[in-house]
Amino acid sequence: MIIVVSVFFIFTRPKDKGEDIINNVEDDEYGLYNRTFKDPRDVAEIIFSKELEKVKEYTHENVKIEEAKITKFKRLYSYEGYLGNPIEVFTFEYIIKGKELLDYPFVDISNDGVLTEENLVGVGKPLLAFSIADGRYEFLGFIFYGEFYSDTKAEIEIGLNELLENRGLKGPEIFPGNHIIAEYKLREGGEHIKFYCLNLQKQE
Repeated sequence: MIIVVSVFFIFTRPKDKGEDIINNVEDDEYGLYNRTFKDPRDVAEIIFSKELEKVKEYTHENVKIEEAKITKFKRLYSYEGYLGNPIEVFTFEYIIKGKELLDYPFVDISNDGVLTEENLVGVGKPLLAFSIADGRYEFLGFIFYGEFYSDTKAEIEIGLNELLENRGLKGPEIFPGNHIIAEYKLREGGEHIKFYCLNLQKQE
């Protein structure tokens, strides 16, 4: 039996002042939410094209892109029992390489002037999660592994639970007390327990 215990909070994605900055439906940077796609690769192409546009926009005119392509897009895991539809998680890797690319702002680029999917937000490698209904794919959001999760199916499922909760698509089973204990039953077997500390103040 697998039991994974995490204290305070495991992030599915980075936050800014407690708010989701990449899986935010209201601020849909890539225009992907509340849409369905016949081919999930279309989503990867949209994300990649947007990132390439930003590189060209925010670097100086002398930058010459030598290589820019998606290097890997492949289904990694499938999950059942969420949202009433199957969910599939895909790996997504790309490369953008160019001379003088080291001037790209706010991003730690390798010395050979290479940007990859790990530069997307800087907290690990992104996976793309989709819900599937009637042969079409609905993009749910990003799960990042490497910093907060390993790439095992059980740990990615923890990330999936976090994503769905943060999107408001599911809620945890919560047991209140001096701490809040949220328990997730993993479809792959075992459970994931999170502890949230409460700031309790004595009432006068």
